[in-house]
Amino acid sequence: MTFSPPTTKIRIILMDLNKTVCDTWLKHLSDFNKTKFSTTKNLSWFDIPLEIIVHNGDFDQLASKVNLKPKPSFQHYNEKLMTSTSAALVSSIPQTYEQHMKVNQCTTTIVSPGNSIGYMGGGFDKALAELFSPTGNPTNWKDTELAVQSNLLDGYKGYLTPTNANLIEFKTDSFFQNSKAWNLLSANSILHIPTMRVPRRLYHGPEDTLDMYRFVFDSTWEVLSTLNKANLTTLHLGLNRYSFIDTLVLTGFGTGYGKIPIDVMCKAMISAITIFTNHSLKRVDKSIYCLKFLKEDYKKLVKQDEINTDVSQEPFDPLEDPIDQLYFTKH
Repeated sequence: MTFSPPTTKIRIILMDLNKTVCDTWLKHLSDFNKTKFSTTKNLSWFDIPLEIIVHNGDFDQLASKVNLKPKPSFQHYNEKLMTSTSAALVSSIPQTYEQHMKVNQCTTTIVSPGNSIGYMGGGFDKALAELFSPTGNPTNWKDTELAVQSNLLDGYKGYLTPTNANLIEFKTDSFFQNSKAWNLLSANSILHIPTMRVPRRLYHGPEDTLDMYRFVFDSTWEVLSTLNKANLTTLHLGLNRYSFIDTLVLTGFGTGYGKIPIDVMCKAMISAITIFTNHSLKRVDKSIYCLKFLKEDYKKLVKQDEINTDVSQEPFDPLEDPIDQLYFTKH
């Protein structure tokens, strides 16, 4: 059985408390919009228009800025079941969360660029753990951390390797009734991707710059791919997913402990997002644009396998060239 996406818009929200990070994301989005492609006409996901939102602020401010609250029918779902005396009304309400959400509710997932063993005691991860507390009390953030670590233990024997992503859902009644993640943002999952095994510096100097472009680009691509696979499971199989995820919230990768330069991080993230969701590109062209941005010698593949691509073979260097130069065609 195949389901249709129950939404008219997919959102990627780039959020950070650092205004410089947000301004830099916007700069690189502006560079992309100088190309023959644009964020308003050419970006889509599952044939649904994509909106990229840059948010300088916290989760509460995001909830005020973008309406992501769950549908009223779901917010009061338990109350209806507990207080209704009408058999007809009760029979018309889906009897499980799975049934209800599959029919009525799209959800949000929030990316945790954390560590390999799921400790969430600092920075963005701490704020995320507080947001997802199933009691609604941020002081109980350890409940979130335990859920993340239990998931890692079950699926990965307690250790998730860097740049590999894992989607962790929260399914308990108490979570849907009480957590701020659900009640503010319709978020019922964390997309965990370790950017480091333990908190440590990733960037040590200019000699690391190209590697950092590649690291952030690949991490962003992995996040997008993991979400893509989860939604495909929902749409084509209707299995293992409560709902279609129509909103992805991302913060900057590696600029805290990792000391990755802000411009490098922002440019790599915007490039990955705009290539991944550009429906105007053939699959092979997406592949080549990835390699071209990452300064890999893709010409060997084109020549060896006689790949038919529309990508210009004009040189591109992520260390020097703006994103619009990636798509430059010499006339």
